[in-house]
Amino acid sequence: MKTLKTFIIILYLLYPCYSYSEDKVAFINLDKVIKNSTQGKELINKIEKLDKKNLSSLEQKQSEIKKFEDEINSKRNIVSKEETLKDIEKLKNQIKLFNDEKNKMVTDLNIFKKTELDKIMKKINPIIQSYMEKNSIEILLDSKYIYIGSANSDLTQIIIEKLNNTN
Repeated sequence: MKTLKTFIIILYLLYPCYSYSEDKVAFINLDKVIKNSTQGKELINKIEKLDKKNLSSLEQKQSEIKKFEDEINSKRNIVSKEETLKDIEKLKNQIKLFNDEKNKMVTDLNIFKKTELDKIMKKINPIIQSYMEKNSIEILLDSKYIYIGSANSDLTQIIIEKLNNTN
């Protein structure tokens, strides 16, 4: 009985299994589509401008806080202890406001990125779906998860061109 089970297992392992599929599979690099399409480049520029504006504003406020901190330290021995404590409390409040504002800017930027990416994806998806229907493609994968594939199966450049032509 034991030899029969072993024989069946060996036969199963040695038996060649062929998979024949007529489903057409393709892949796409969505990051590249966004980075190289006209609309994607505009989106990236908007995000970078907003980010630079936020950073500039934060750097200015940070330098003001640093300046105030240096001012407190320079007159620490000259003014009364009560006044120094008041200034330190003011500084703490400024730092707290700065951190709150920084967190709000980060949150707002992330929300902006998400909504803008959603908008561009709403433009890309119908183009992809239309192309898939016309070319009888059953499955479309993200190229991040493809180890190797035929260049004929890569739809990235085709979708970039179609997206650029929809302006």
